[in-house]
Amino acid sequence: MKKRLTQDFIDTVAPLPGRDLWVGDTLVPGLRLRVSPTGGRLLSFGYRSLDQKQRRIGYPKKSLEEARTLAKAAAADIAAGHDPQSDRDRRAKLPTLVEAFAQFDGEDLALKTKPTTRLEYNRTFRALTPDALKTKLIADVTRAEIAAVARGCTVSVGNSYLRLMSSFFGYLAGDGGLLPDGANPAGAIKKRTLAGRHFVFEGDQLFRLEQVLSQAKSWRPSVNAIRLLILTGMRRDEVLSLSWAEVKIDAKQIQLKDSKTGARPVPLSSAAIELLNEMKLFSDALRSPWVVPAPGDTSKHIINISKLWRGVRARADLDSVRIHDLRHNYAGMGAAVTKSAVHVQKMLGHTQISTSARYIELADEPLLEATNAVGEAISEKMRPANVVALRK
Repeated sequence: MKKRLTQDFIDTVAPLPGRDLWVGDTLVPGLRLRVSPTGGRLLSFGYRSLDQKQRRIGYPKKSLEEARTLAKAAAADIAAGHDPQSDRDRRAKLPTLVEAFAQFDGEDLALKTKPTTRLEYNRTFRALTPDALKTKLIADVTRAEIAAVARGCTVSVGNSYLRLMSSFFGYLAGDGGLLPDGANPAGAIKKRTLAGRHFVFEGDQLFRLEQVLSQAKSWRPSVNAIRLLILTGMRRDEVLSLSWAEVKIDAKQIQLKDSKTGARPVPLSSAAIELLNEMKLFSDALRSPWVVPAPGDTSKHIINISKLWRGVRARADLDSVRIHDLRHNYAGMGAAVTKSAVHVQKMLGHTQISTSARYIELADEPLLEATNAVGEAISEKMRPANVVALRK
């Protein structure tokens, strides 16, 4: 699609569902607008290099007139026999690492990630990348320097940093057009092995937890939020930001409008439905649209139950249990009951079956119960009543 672009059109054109919308500018050939399905907008200039490779220069955070000026200058360079993206010309204009990350943020993260994820990526980059590395030209950043940053962190944080930097340099060598194809110093760095955390309540731990919840004097919706986490395996923020519009009692499910993995249904057990019915009465009395309304302003939902959880787990003698372990417990018990990673995947909304499969490795007690069940079945077949006479 081509048209004479205007700033008003750029600001108001509706995105297409499920795919990018591309609109070429008839005033400056090669200048195009890209609108992502989430509404992100980017102007860029595309051209063929002297070796006939298709290249593109992005103009994040630029107005239409600024992008047109830059695109015309790039076209003039090309007409004069220069390639704005050639190694020599590129190096003369290369940004520093922190400058390039700003482009990555505006052009890639803004289009492809959720706002909270984008903020976290920016925080990670700023907090972990040394100042000396931030000010280096992107072509001078080495694999060893990135690996050193990752080694200086915990395994989990270090691996997350490597994933971010690999994505960042992949963009620079791809759509960003700032590095040659395949130039990704973070891509080949081996991540350290992270021991998976598999948690399932054992013995009377879950009973103790419920006893403490029953005696808690805290804001009732917050206490019930912990129960809902236990009974559904939902993520903390999914429960705390849950609206009644998403709760479909008749369908026995919650239809999340958004989550870490996008919109997804959450099946509800009878126990979860009973709890939600109780919570609904409380919310209705407060005229709140939220399942877990905030105590100070019930027109808003609560945003944090960390302090409550620390007190509850201390009184239940569960100091090492994190609130996210309630989700691990749901997955582990689901695996113990169903023996199916597919069922766990559907219950928890995992995108990868491998994520669900790890919960088949259960804590000792559920595994022992399963082992005893198998042993009992074998023993039953070996009892005298089931033995037939052997031929002599």
